[in-house]
Amino acid sequence: MSLETDKAILMQFFESTKGESWTNKEKWGSDAPVGEWFGITVENDRVTKIVLPSNNLAGTIPVSVEELGALESFEVQNNSIEGELPSKIGDLSKLKTLDVSSNNITGEIPKSVGELKDLETLNASDNQISGRIPDEVGKMESARLVSVSNNNLSGEVPTAVVDMAQEGVAVDVTNNPQLTEEGAPV
Repeated sequence: MSLETDKAILMQFFESTKGESWTNKEKWGSDAPVGEWFGITVENDRVTKIVLPSNNLAGTIPVSVEELGALESFEVQNNSIEGELPSKIGDLSKLKTLDVSSNNITGEIPKSVGELKDLETLNASDNQISGRIPDEVGKMESARLVSVSNNNLSGEVPTAVVDMAQEGVAVDVTNNPQLTEEGAPV
């Protein structure tokens, strides 16, 4: 992969999230170096951060985001993003921060998040995510924060996730009316 490939993926992201309506889209799609685009960090000729909180993003996250192999931080909280998280989000092996909180994301938490061994922060709170919390979430070895509160999750909180909380990881699964822990609502 190259910066040119990353740039093409960023433009797909721009289109898919209705970039023309963003609050700040400074230099996006211009001839300026990608590292000068608002909210983008480039290191060693690869995109390492997308940080666009509260920027009026709407639409969906394109599947091509999974191909940003050097991405360490994906922070798009407090927007109006819809649709599902890409199923192979776990392909982003360098990801340390995934914050998609306070959007309109639906679907399930992809099982591939368990492949994110360096992920420290998973914040998907305040969305419309449904289904069960996958057992694979408990495989995130570097996790410090896992928040999936205020969604539509159901079923039993996996033992591996309960264990994470007991090991000092900040885990928040509250305000999911159909979610239980050891048979009791959380």
